[in-house]
Amino acid sequence: MSSDAARRRWLNPSNFAFMSFSFFIRLGRIAIHLAANAVCQGHCRNRSNRSKQLAAWPFEGSRITPVADAAVPLSPSNHYERRVLANLPSAGGQIACTFDERKGGEMKRMSSIAHFRRLCCLGLPPQSVMPSLLAAAHDLLPSETNGFFWADENGALAGFTPEYVIPEVVTTLAEDFAGVVERALALNFEMTMRRGVAIGNLLPIFSRDFYRGSTYHLIYRPYALHHAIDGIVRDSPQGKGLGALVLGRSARQPEFSSVEKNILRQSLPYLAHAMHPPDTPDVDHFAAELADSGQKGLVILTQRAEVAYISARAREILLLAAHPGAPAEGGNGKGAAHVPPAVLKVFANLVLISQGRDAAPPVAQFDSPLGRFIFRAHWLDPVSDSASAMIGVTVQLQEPLVLLMMRNMQAEGLSDKQKELCLLLARNHSFAAIAAQLHISLATAKDYADRVYRKLDVHTREEALRKLSRP
Repeated sequence: MSSDAARRRWLNPSNFAFMSFSFFIRLGRIAIHLAANAVCQGHCRNRSNRSKQLAAWPFEGSRITPVADAAVPLSPSNHYERRVLANLPSAGGQIACTFDERKGGEMKRMSSIAHFRRLCCLGLPPQSVMPSLLAAAHDLLPSETNGFFWADENGALAGFTPEYVIPEVVTTLAEDFAGVVERALALNFEMTMRRGVAIGNLLPIFSRDFYRGSTYHLIYRPYALHHAIDGIVRDSPQGKGLGALVLGRSARQPEFSSVEKNILRQSLPYLAHAMHPPDTPDVDHFAAELADSGQKGLVILTQRAEVAYISARAREILLLAAHPGAPAEGGNGKGAAHVPPAVLKVFANLVLISQGRDAAPPVAQFDSPLGRFIFRAHWLDPVSDSASAMIGVTVQLQEPLVLLMMRNMQAEGLSDKQKELCLLLARNHSFAAIAAQLHISLATAKDYADRVYRKLDVHTREEALRKLSRP
């Protein structure tokens, strides 16, 4: 085609209009693409900047995991807007949780709330269920150390149940609570039970001067209680105080937010319900059945009944045995130097048996509101007749079987219906009775059981109950 012919084609009005239209269409597409790209980059940049201002609160875990920037106060009340900060070995950076992760965190938190409420409604003695409630409170509100202070009929301090025992701190609280703790409070414990607010009676004392004082270093710092929140449990909204639930966090974590205070406030009525177990003449044999809690320790004695060694776990169990409500001969909580009479009893029986004299088996047990304590004595070197031979006494704590099963079912991720089905299976109910009690069909009840078996990787009812009963 010659240049004149090409020029005439371009100058043709119809061809020129079509080419101009196509050109503007392409130009518009390019402009839209560039604008969308700019918006996307700006959105990602805003998310990255915002994520640096928000602290990490993984509701999926039972404990707070210290992370970078975790001391930055939480600003959003809606946890959907919170970002998860990850300690990545390579990048060490921060990642924003996806919608699925946020949705999973919300479902996990709702499951934790339901688990806490169900524990409160088991109808068990409050002293026996309290350790499980303190453990479940970690999922209810992210915390590191939890405890419960008991009040008597007059509102005076009657005891303290820590999540784990630090003997020196527990002994100090038992011997001089008024002189060590109450002097730092605006109201003493009894007045707090009568006139204290529902949430936050401890908050005014956490000041710079308090962190420098002896009370913080003697009581609060060993338990990493740099930030704490307390809730007063009452038998009615304006009734007498039954005790105080205390949740604590270390200095690496932020203070409790207003949203978390509201969650704790909503949980207090359920905790008050747990403080009033049913007083019925009918004995629930399943609720009364005990199982090994997995808490076991060792005390080693010389033949002169002197303590040569005591494990940390045994020391904790012996202090729990001295908890108010347990028999007085359970010990005075003095730590490793004190030998409770129950330990001395099994020790003496073992020595008498080795001498060929008549004596009861070297085992003793007593029941308390916390569970059942069992002591067993044995020679560490059975073939040795020397005076230096040592005697070992194992100390063990048993807890209600239903608490052990509830803890294992929560860890296995069973739904509320599946948990209820497992408890009915443990009571030896038939599938027909289970279907009637859960108001479902027989086929649905069996289908629930099959789903439980698959989750637990078992095939029969007996295998499922055996797995859920392991400490």
